[in-house]
Amino acid sequence: MADIVTAAELEALQGMYGNTKAKTRPKDDNYIAGITAMDVVKSSSGKIQARIKVVILNEGDYFENTEYMYFNIGDEEGLAYFKGFCAVVGCELPENFVDIQPATAEFAAKFDGKLKITIKTNKENFRNIFVNGLHTDVS
Repeated sequence: MADIVTAAELEALQGMYGNTKAKTRPKDDNYIAGITAMDVVKSSSGKIQARIKVVILNEGDYFENTEYMYFNIGDEEGLAYFKGFCAVVGCELPENFVDIQPATAEFAAKFDGKLKITIKTNKENFRNIFVNGLHTDVS
């Protein structure tokens, strides 16, 4: 179970948060997913992470699976990719990092779009999920 991240821990990262530019890793699309939750937690090793819960919506190996994306937002590289993720999905980040938890939770609760994602499984059977953009249905 993940530990709660305190406001003081987030406040200590404010300088890095304000200076970090967004990054993304474009990949091939192979799944469509919806966001069901976003929160900020501590990993078992104590790292501050953004955790995004998605459900796979289209047929395939992971159909209807719940998967998680994690961004280590306690370091500049992870924070850059989290900001890139937020830019792609349309999640407006707050000015103050202390407000990240309620802002992301509120975004996830209201998100009704679909994401184009790639799922890569490594040799340890750990899945990495990459968001490539928003999916739009063609009717």
